[in-house]
Amino acid sequence: MAPEQGDPAHVGQVAREVRWAVEEALAGAERDASRWEELRERLDAVGSSARGRAWREASVLLDLAFRQRPGRTHRQLGRIRQRRIAQGEDFAPFWRECERALAPCTLTPHGYDVALGQRDPGAVWATVERVTEQLGERGYPVLVTSGTLLGLVREGGVIAHDDDIDLAVVLPEDDTTDAAGAARQWRELRARAALAGQLDLAFEERRASHCRAAADGGLKVDLFPAWPHAGRMFMWPHTYGELAAEDVLPPVSRRVAGHQVWLPRHPEAVLEVNYGPGWRDPDPTFRFDWDRAHERFAGFVAHLGGRRSREAS
Repeated sequence: MAPEQGDPAHVGQVAREVRWAVEEALAGAERDASRWEELRERLDAVGSSARGRAWREASVLLDLAFRQRPGRTHRQLGRIRQRRIAQGEDFAPFWRECERALAPCTLTPHGYDVALGQRDPGAVWATVERVTEQLGERGYPVLVTSGTLLGLVREGGVIAHDDDIDLAVVLPEDDTTDAAGAARQWRELRARAALAGQLDLAFEERRASHCRAAADGGLKVDLFPAWPHAGRMFMWPHTYGELAAEDVLPPVSRRVAGHQVWLPRHPEAVLEVNYGPGWRDPDPTFRFDWDRAHERFAGFVAHLGGRRSREAS
């Protein structure tokens, strides 16, 4: 490494030039991968010990603008947010820059995809209502969960930077609705729904512990099993008996963009179990702890059979 490459003035100049190049890319209709490689090489030539805040933020904006390195970039965003909070600074201004670089997409742990905030709200909630009715006709109540529930309670709609809809499908309780019984019911439901053309069959091939409803326009509608047992509520993958069944059931209805959807009876309690006490504070870098979920629901996952796959939150 040349001595000047570790000089703060040089590093700052590199970061500024990369930001200017990002602005040029955002103003253009196309974003050439070779241009990203050129700019990436310039940034990576800076020694790791010299990479400060300006370098890190330019690096993230570059990757966002050119839709590169999604996993690494999402982790870097999380670290930038943590540093800003630790220093008493607001992360929101930098996140607005990120949203501009990303538009009309978003970045989640799943990768780059169309942001829900870019979709027609009426079409999104019409799909939720349709899926709810389809499964309701089979005897399975459906309620919003995870990020979709968070958006409705905290923001009155979808989280703009989210990329999918999360629904919980409540399995009926009987004497066998323990981990093994819930897994059996979930397998049977998925088999019937798949035959009826109500599931995304390509997603079924992943053999994940949840499934995805068939939907138009590339909208992802993920379905997660939930079940009451012995007065407690189990909602894969976030709630393992921490809540009483009456905290969730019976669900309550809400009209959203002219469509009927269903929420847990005490949604704030569900959100606190899912996201912790800070659920009211927006965190576009949130990453769900799937390893912990698999440990806590080990019996349920084991009875599903097949290989353990990487989940999508």
